[in-house]
Amino acid sequence: MRSDVIFAARSGNDAKLRIATKPIEQLRVGDRVLARNPQRSQGEREACEEPNWSDWLKLSLVMPRADGSELHIELLRPESWVMNQIQFLVKESAAANSVSPFSLDVLRQFNSQVPLSPLRPLFRELVLSNASMLANNYELATLLVEMDLPELAIEGPAFVNDITPCISVAAGAGQVVTATFHHTSGEVIDLLVGDRGDSESIGTTSNHPIWSVDRKDYVQAGALKLGERVQTYAGQTKRVLNKLARPGPEPVFNLEVYGEHVYYVGKTGVLAHNSQGYPVDAPNPEAVSPRLTQRLEAFRAYRARGGTMDMPRWVKATQGNRAYGTGFRSGFRRWSKRNSQVQNHHLVSHPVVRELDAIGLDGLALRNRIDLQYQSAPGQHIGYQEWHRALDDEVVTFARNTPGLTEESFLRYLHRLYQRPDLRRRIPGVDLNF
Repeated sequence: MRSDVIFAARSGNDAKLRIATKPIEQLRVGDRVLARNPQRSQGEREACEEPNWSDWLKLSLVMPRADGSELHIELLRPESWVMNQIQFLVKESAAANSVSPFSLDVLRQFNSQVPLSPLRPLFRELVLSNASMLANNYELATLLVEMDLPELAIEGPAFVNDITPCISVAAGAGQVVTATFHHTSGEVIDLLVGDRGDSESIGTTSNHPIWSVDRKDYVQAGALKLGERVQTYAGQTKRVLNKLARPGPEPVFNLEVYGEHVYYVGKTGVLAHNSQGYPVDAPNPEAVSPRLTQRLEAFRAYRARGGTMDMPRWVKATQGNRAYGTGFRSGFRRWSKRNSQVQNHHLVSHPVVRELDAIGLDGLALRNRIDLQYQSAPGQHIGYQEWHRALDDEVVTFARNTPGLTEESFLRYLHRLYQRPDLRRRIPGVDLNF
């Protein structure tokens, strides 16, 4: 989007709310915007309570893209989500004999709003994991967060710039902005909407979904027809009068809005969904593979060409010819004592999580509940091979074609599935105690 966003504000001591606008690039996570999704029922709305925002964290992320540009993300997420999604990108120490003892200086560099004792679980894990890496002759190159946001069509790893407590969420009317996105697009159009009395030009990417009153669905801005009706925050309708392409790439912005997943754009307040397809060409970093080494090389190249990212304060940039990936849930302190060539993979992969969500189960919660990974020997599973894709398809098909599937019945199915001889040969180290 390249437009204003509607929010509710109070004027001075006046208790009455007024409608105001703010350029989308000025909005920050924790701000509130007006939002009401016509595809959401009143029951869903009443059942959705705002969380305790003090339990959430703010992440600053960057995802380098294949065309050399960057997707910058500010994100609010529960600490438990961050713990599950964060990954280490580490390397063998270049000077194993001269690794200095771990220093508690890292504690003093945390934001003063984070108490040193006791530390929040995430920061405690970072400190302990960093110490374990150094003790096992590994060095941390950077932190990654595995992004899995189906609502925004974002999946893949992002480099971590910073992690801080979520301390500022605006009070008042509207829904909380839980993420902001900033990147460059060459597919920006001016969407002219209005009626006989007035009109307004709204800058938007051609693939941004706009609510069509005529189709009763969200339609990409570039696919809206001339004369098609769109909806405003006041409940009125405006017609699409014209669509004009803008020349050249330019910065564009998007939001994620808590609960409703929509917001109103322009002075008119045209209803737009927060979903947009960001091209993210990056594999899952949960494996020790050449792809992780390539990521580290890409990260170095990104820094070399003047990337604006500030390394996290607990990260030490290093050189090396091999990189490994692991997460909190695989347990670096246990993993690092084994053969460094093993590979960690979740039994419940992202495609399976999405299918479980689609049939009414909480896929991510189920994945975290069983919290299982298998370890394969070198060469058995480099990246995401065809046999693993076929296995995901098999599990997805089972979930899709099993009426009344419950978490317990799904776990029983997984247990039977991984007893198959062909899978036991491929992943002999899998723990089936679930």
